Amino acid sequence: MEDRHRRILFEESGIDPQVVAERGVRTITRGRDLPKVFSWRQRERAPGMLFKVHRLGGGTSWVFRPDEPDPRNPGYKYCQPPKSRGGAGNVLDVHPRMHPLIDDASVPVVFVEGLKKADSLTSRGALTVGISGVWNWLSDGQPIPDMYEVPVEGRETYIAFDSDMLTNPKVQEAAERLAEHLTQRGAEVWIVYLPDQPDGSKNGADDFLAAGGTLEELFALARPFDPEDIRREKLSRSERLRRYLADLDRQHDEMPAATRAECSTRAAWRACLEVAGHRGKLTGDGVEIWLSARTGGEISAMSHMTFARRLNDLIEAGRIRRAKSENSEDADSYALLVGRATLLHKGGTESGSRRETGDDNQDPHGVTELRAPVPELRWPYVATLREKDSRGRLREVYEYVARLGKKRGEVVRHLLQNGGSSTVDELMERFAGEKTRPRDFKRRVLADLAGHRRQHHGRQLSVGPPIIEIEGDDVRLLDGWREDLEHHRTLGGEQDAAVQQRVKNLIQRAAYRDRRKRPADRAPTEEELAVGREGRHQRMRIERLVAEGMARHIATEEVTGIDPETGEIVDEHREIPPDEHSLSCECQDCSARAPSYARTGP
Repeated sequence: MEDRHRRILFEESGIDPQVVAERGVRTITRGRDLPKVFSWRQRERAPGMLFKVHRLGGGTSWVFRPDEPDPRNPGYKYCQPPKSRGGAGNVLDVHPRMHPLIDDASVPVVFVEGLKKADSLTSRGALTVGISGVWNWLSDGQPIPDMYEVPVEGRETYIAFDSDMLTNPKVQEAAERLAEHLTQRGAEVWIVYLPDQPDGSKNGADDFLAAGGTLEELFALARPFDPEDIRREKLSRSERLRRYLADLDRQHDEMPAATRAECSTRAAWRACLEVAGHRGKLTGDGVEIWLSARTGGEISAMSHMTFARRLNDLIEAGRIRRAKSENSEDADSYALLVGRATLLHKGGTESGSRRETGDDNQDPHGVTELRAPVPELRWPYVATLREKDSRGRLREVYEYVARLGKKRGEVVRHLLQNGGSSTVDELMERFAGEKTRPRDFKRRVLADLAGHRRQHHGRQLSVGPPIIEIEGDDVRLLDGWREDLEHHRTLGGEQDAAVQQRVKNLIQRAAYRDRRKRPADRAPTEEELAVGREGRHQRMRIERLVAEGMARHIATEEVTGIDPETGEIVDEHREIPPDEHSLSCECQDCSARAPSYARTGP
């Protein structure tokens, strides 16, 4: 191994030379020195270091670390043998000296990205699992078999990715997905929050240890896994991100909410804000997020098509800038644009708080919640059901599913923002049209929140527990409104609808991932194509005859020669005496001279 590689491993990463020798690391100066399982494109990236990977199942593989990053993808540091050339694909590594400890559940296990970091922790006695990339514990969206070789049930499990986990949304998402997988398997998952380097650059576990840190100090930086804790830590480290999010939140307050589309647009903006606060990335003019229409629809409680339309409205309004993804399989990115005054801000303090949250939402990290604790409500709709009538025929039945809807949710948020009370005039200024009368606003919007709706006979019909109380011109939230609001959501089946939407999206995502595994549909033969063309021509002729006034069942019989009621072939040469038919007859012979709309009479 060359001296420059020894310096990288022994000095910069703090790895014990004996650990390196036991693993098997050597210098690669030319691409031809790599094993044959590596592709020609990977060979072109030589020189570098070749690591031998030791799998828990007893097998081995290789990982090549080029000296220079890939110019097309600078974050792509490690190369693995591709499956197309007989490689094992994504695999996990555990140093050979640690294999005897893998079945001892009392020994904590640490997941890190890269074999250098894994060997650095191994040199200090930590049982470490090395992943060649933050996403390489997955294959085709599913955990690789090596993941199940690591017993984690009831075991302390640490995830120690680089410190850019809090600034790189994709690394953060990978850490959360890994933590969720380990939690589902019964592990006690901890996230290690490494600090950045003094110069602001990212810091890895090997850098931390090589700089004089100890294993105990590394574990002291860990906290139990909680997605909200990751978000709070992310916001606590960036005053600029908090300031940008506060500006975006003020934009939300300025958006109108009088129409159905405007209320849905506000819900879409809140979904973008939620993603920005959790996985947003700072840019020169705002906060960049990666959000698919299906995920946005789940967060905002609307269909993915409606969410996409509302997102386009925000783009046209100049609040969002879209950036097309280079990879068709990745979601497009969106930049939530902040105001010019916020971009020019050079310092000072800002709380980033909302008026409706108050001081109760301040957390120990000094980060204030940006969203009101009101769940997203769904719009009412008309459900179409199919039932059999008395004769066994299917018929469509329409049923109205009553829900509070997003506008009433906006009313509740406005009341929270104003301390729990407001007036009808103030509410109408925000949520009513110019010609709406106060009595109509009370009857159409506030009545359902008050728990009743006035019918045309003057009697009161209960529609669920009251959430607000109306006394004259004053409107205020009742105690226990949260529980009553959840009861309304249960009556409208909103929780079940959210579960169904998520399951449907999961099925569609899985189908998209496996699209290349399904065999292609059989190409139709020439005979089948001819039959299809003839069917289209017949349908076009039938529509022309119907447009000219012929009854549809007669037009179908005329074109196809088949009785649509009996399915029997009609005799084209039959003769029917015209004097046996009345003027209102709609048979084939009479329909041309007496259409169905012709009036009988002398």
